Amino acid sequence: MIRHIVVFRFRDGVADTDQDHLLAALRGLPVRFPAMREFTMGLNASRRDRRFTHGFTAEFDDFDALNAYLESVEHERFVIEEFKPLIAERAIVSFEFES
Repeated sequence: MIRHIVVFRFRDGVADTDQDHLLAALRGLPVRFPAMREFTMGLNASRRDRRFTHGFTAEFDDFDALNAYLESVEHERFVIEEFKPLIAERAIVSFEFES
């Protein structure tokens, strides 16, 4: 199994309605990308590092499934048109684990 983790923070001044719209779109990713498993998302509750305000994780069966998602036209469009315009900073980590 592959765990894909994305943490991010919104740009200063992004309206709450725009944030809500993007968060709803992120929650809808598993419907749009059926290879995505065990999707979870939430606010950063860490007391040690508050650089990022939100994060989500998704699991994929293998790196081929993850790469098919990442390289899909729909994913690229979403990232370029919906995600990046609202995001000040993000970090992404993907790793293999045994379930």
